[in-house]
Amino acid sequence: VRGLRGVEQTPETSFVLAAALRAYPEAVAIHVVRDGRDVATSLLERGWLSAERIGADDARLPFGSHARFWVEPGREVEFSSASDATRAAWAWRRYVTAARAVPERTVEVRYEQLVSDPESAAAPVAARLGVEGRLVSEVFAQAHDASAGRWRRDLTAGQLADVERE
Repeated sequence: VRGLRGVEQTPETSFVLAAALRAYPEAVAIHVVRDGRDVATSLLERGWLSAERIGADDARLPFGSHARFWVEPGREVEFSSASDATRAAWAWRRYVTAARAVPERTVEVRYEQLVSDPESAAAPVAARLGVEGRLVSEVFAQAHDASAGRWRRDLTAGQLADVERE
């Protein structure tokens, strides 16, 4: 926030959150949780976990359907053979689970509330950070809601079933 606080928006950060909070004992994590169906929609659009995707990410890790480090031991084959939608939902579930590992140092905010009612979403964040609620609310009010509920128009019935099953 204007150079006063660090911000990291990469979902994979959730897997190192506990270590980051140990390294910064005064830090508080703000975990914004988005509807898993919308996250799956975005991941499907990006294609990072698609069985047909070739290439690699910035860390030179391959895209595609291979099991990532966050896939539960013993479930690698299941992950690799699952539908793209299932893999996307699986990723969302693992990100959220990892980020919830340090609840005493984390404030969780629903993205849908943040974009629909910034003032009420800001209140617990501001209280935890010890800042004026209006400042957080003003920042939250700048978020767009274009992706909220996108799954309703973009997921097929089969994809939705896979996501909800996972």
